[in-house]
Amino acid sequence: MFSSDSESIKERIKDFRKSFKLKQPEVADYLGLTRTAYVGREKDGNFTWDHFLLLAELFDTTPFILKYGLDDDDLRGIAKSMRSSSRMQQPTFTIFDDFDSKITDLSNYSQFLSLDASEQNLIISYIDEKDL
Repeated sequence: MFSSDSESIKERIKDFRKSFKLKQPEVADYLGLTRTAYVGREKDGNFTWDHFLLLAELFDTTPFILKYGLDDDDLRGIAKSMRSSSRMQQPTFTIFDDFDSKITDLSNYSQFLSLDASEQNLIISYIDEKDL
């Protein structure tokens, strides 16, 4: 589920690092940070967008998974909601027709709208690039 709070970010980064069996100094070297600086960032979840891009490359994923917990299916849902709202329509749903998925799409979209414009633009660029 969509979450960009620092607690979620640091958990995702730490989980990826451990699943790849990497130690903090190894990731610090990859990012060009001192071990102390990396440990601090992993502890507080305060990474720059450039760090998210490098970490995504290292962990063979997207920066959107690392920062927001959004996979391509979530981004497709946001794209569908963006298209619906850009046509000035409210999304309509048939009851029980993939209901959970549509609720998740709307929840992710409303959280997407709460992001600042630069973060929204990064996500929109990725959606357009991947043709989601």
